[in-house]
Amino acid sequence: MAPGWDDVHLSEIVALIADAGRTCVRSEGTDATLAASNIKDGFHGRSAVNKMRLLIAVAVGAMLVATGCGGATEGAPVAAPSTTSVGAAPAANGAWDPCTIPDSAIEDAGLAVETKSSNLIGKLPISEDWMTCFWTNPLPTPWYRVGIFSSVESLDYLRERGPFENFEPIEGFDGMRFQRTIRYDEVNCGVAFGHPGGVVYLNLDGLVMTPALGDPCVEVERLARSLRLSLPSEK
Repeated sequence: MAPGWDDVHLSEIVALIADAGRTCVRSEGTDATLAASNIKDGFHGRSAVNKMRLLIAVAVGAMLVATGCGGATEGAPVAAPSTTSVGAAPAANGAWDPCTIPDSAIEDAGLAVETKSSNLIGKLPISEDWMTCFWTNPLPTPWYRVGIFSSVESLDYLRERGPFENFEPIEGFDGMRFQRTIRYDEVNCGVAFGHPGGVVYLNLDGLVMTPALGDPCVEVERLARSLRLSLPSEK
C-alpha cells in the first residue's frame, strides 16, 4: 500500500467534512442549507478533477450534517468540539510513533495540540505499514493539515515507491524536500528524514476551500526544523 494513502488525498476530503461540521455549528440550528450553500460556492473556478473530489467529500459531509446537526434546536447550547483521543496504538512493524511527540513541542512549532489525531476518519488505521499522526495550525485561521508518517522502510523506498517526486536536499539541514507526484491545484509540500530505524516524513496539505496563507514548502520546512529534535535522527 502506498505510504499513508496520500495519493488519494484523504486529508483534503476530511478537511472538507470538518469545514462542513464547523459551518453547521456556526449556524446554531438555523438552517442546514447554509452549510450546503457554502459548499456549493466552492465549485466556482475549480477543475473537473477537483469538482469530483469535492462531490465525494460533500456526499460524506452531508451525512455528517444530517447526523450531527439534524437535531439541533435554535438557541440550544452547542457542545464544544472534543479533542481526539489518541491511544497507545501498537507500532506498525516496530516503527516509531509520531503521536508520541510531546504536546509542548507541537505547541512550540505553532500547531494546535487539540487537533491531534492518529488517523483521519473513524478508528481504523490509515495503513498497517505506517504510523501516522495529524495536526492543523491554530484557529482562527487554520489553512493546512500536516501529517507525520513513520515506517521501517527506507528513505530510498519512499523516493522510489511513494507517490512523491522532486526530492531535493535542504541546505544546512538533514531533511529532503519533496512534493506529491500527481498534481492538482492543491497546496502541498513535505520533508523526509532517513534514520537507522526507517524513514519519517512530514506532509503538509492545504485545507479545502481555504486560501493558503503562505508557501507550503517554507511552512513545512519551518515545522520540520522546529520538530527535528523530537523526530528520529540518523545517529
